[in-house]
Parts: sequence; C-alpha cells; structure tokens
Amino acid sequence: MSEQATTESGLVDRRKPRGRSPNYPGISLGTAIDKARKLYESERRHAAPISVVTSIWGYSSPTTGYATVAVAALKKYGLLLDEKADGERLLRLSELAMDILLNPEPREAIQQAALLPPLHKEMWETYGSRLPSFDTLRWMLVKRGFTESGVQDFLRVYRETITFAKLDAGVVKRKRSVVVAVPLRCAGVRQVTNRGSVQWLADTYPPSWRDRGRCHRRAVPTN
Repeated sequence: MSEQATTESGLVDRRKPRGRSPNYPGISLGTAIDKARKLYESERRHAAPISVVTSIWGYSSPTTGYATVAVAALKKYGLLLDEKADGERLLRLSELAMDILLNPEPREAIQQAALLPPLHKEMWETYGSRLPSFDTLRWMLVKRGFTESGVQDFLRVYRETITFAKLDAGVVKRKRSVVVAVPLRCAGVRQVTNRGSVQWLADTYPPSWRDRGRCHRRAVPTN
C-alpha cells in the first residue's frame, strides 16, 4: 500500500491531508490502537526505526503526510515513545499501549488514552457526553485557529474516540491496592483488613510455631 490512507470504513482515501490544528490527533483512538497492535505483532516492545514503523503501517515513506499524522496521533494518545540511537529516530510502544493491548480488561487504559490529548480532556470536562450545537463548537474551534475543514476533522475524531472509549457509559477508575501490615492479636489467627473492616480467619494457622506472632502482609483494595 502506498501513502494513500485507508479510512476506518475500509475505503481508500486519496485526498491529501487537509488543514488542521497541530494540537490534536489526526486519527481516532480506535485507529491508533489498531496501528499499535500491528507494531506490537511485528516488533513487540523493541524500539524500531521510524521508517520500519511506518512501513509496517503501509506507508511508503515516514515523511508522507499520512505517516506523520499517524505517528503524531499515537504519541498524543500516549501509545508511542520517541527515542534516538546513533542519531537515528526510533519509536517504541509505551507502557500504556502495552496495558491496552495485553490487559484482559483494558477499558480504563483506553479511557486514559482517549483523554490524554489536552483538547480532548478539555472538551470532555466542559461538555461531557452532551456536546453543544455544531455552530457553537465551530465558533470555539475557529477561535483556537482551526480551519473550516479542521473543525470537521477534529469533531469526527473526537466523537469516534469518545464512543470507542465508552466514556459516555462512565469513566472506569481502577481500585488501588496497598500493602498493609496487620499484627496478630492471638497466635495462629490472621487479621485481614478489607475496606476498613476486620475479619478473623480462624483456619489460617501459621505453618510452624516459629511463625506465631508474625506480622502478615497482603494487598488490600482502597477507595
């Protein structure tokens, strides 16, 4: 495939990239994750020259408009890291990308990536899932330096990203775990803290007398 881009509907888009603000990703998060997955299937977590990366995505050169837009978008979503070695530009998938690709429950990581672009975050915090009219959005974006075509491109990418991340269904917040030390009040019985409550597990005797009175550690969820 040459630098002609494939749209999300699978059709080949032969148009040249149109004017847009440089401060937002030029492709939706779903498309960006697809590209991250292709890169992972080829290079795993290793850094690769930018020419290799863009070739994996089907672009003839890393300097074509679509290739530069794709690289910039993955960086804005936090999926790609820029490195240099011996003067050559290398790209590597980020930990956030790994979380999305390998985690069996990636929704929180996907939502984090969706709101990493500053304008995405600002739009979501301002309007949530209920955007104002197109005329109002157009007025706001043009004031920020968007072209007419850039307005439509941004809104398409933003809507597709919010839908893909299922932000309108609620933001997922992962419960954090902390390691706590709970002293034993009687030999051979472990005290476990769970959300502020105390449970006594009478059947968890230490394996030997030497372990009696030890402080047991375990990770417990916190709100």
